[in-house]
Amino acid sequence: MAQKETLQALLDKIEQARAHQDARSYAELISKINEYGVFPEENLDQLLLEQGEADILFDQVEAERLLEKWEKQEYDTQEPPKLWGIRKKDLSQLSYDSLENIFYGIPNLTIPTEMLDVLNPEEILAEYYGAGTLKRDNLHRPNGTLLDQFQEFYSLVRKMDSLAYHYKEKSFLTMVVGSKKRFSSKPNEQKRRLGSLDEGIRHAFVQSFSEPYVPSKREQPSLPDAFYDPNIDGRNKQLYVDEIYRKIRLLWEARSNTA
Repeated sequence: MAQKETLQALLDKIEQARAHQDARSYAELISKINEYGVFPEENLDQLLLEQGEADILFDQVEAERLLEKWEKQEYDTQEPPKLWGIRKKDLSQLSYDSLENIFYGIPNLTIPTEMLDVLNPEEILAEYYGAGTLKRDNLHRPNGTLLDQFQEFYSLVRKMDSLAYHYKEKSFLTMVVGSKKRFSSKPNEQKRRLGSLDEGIRHAFVQSFSEPYVPSKREQPSLPDAFYDPNIDGRNKQLYVDEIYRKIRLLWEARSNTA
């Protein structure tokens, strides 16, 4: 009898979570149902049927779908700060080489607005850093086709992050510590946020990265589509700080105009 009461209490919680469309609680309860009790797994279905409660149990796929929908709504309600929290004082902490990689990454990667909206400021800079590093000389597509290791969204983001957060990039790590984060930076938290994005958004990010490298005038002076590098004749950090900040501001203004 005590066993049935334990199961009934769990079922009541599941039904309540379902009634309130509380996808997070629902998914957590579903994942725990075999642990709750006391009941061998092979007897669980029969016991549920006996109590007339089996109809409220969605399968795990449905629970995960509801959880993803809940998380997407959670992030959608958070209006990002101006320029997604990217500040000049944070950029100023970066080394010349880190700034150069970010500066070269911006014209070589389009991060969808929806993705920018669920990233911390240092994560945005890490993606540009990664693009500026990986796409130089078309190293990402040596034979005209994107390398397999860059074709999967999460693998690509991890690779970009690993380059920026490398222990040798001390200035980037220093900047990360001092940056003003919007979201938790605990392990897997970024992936959870990125998981709230539609598949089309993730595909657009990979597709943008897969495009051929756009060089600077410093690299290919005669190429019409090459972009101007203010440090074409020197190594002035502030020039990069100002230009990166200006480009981020333009992206922010474009977002504001379409909101």
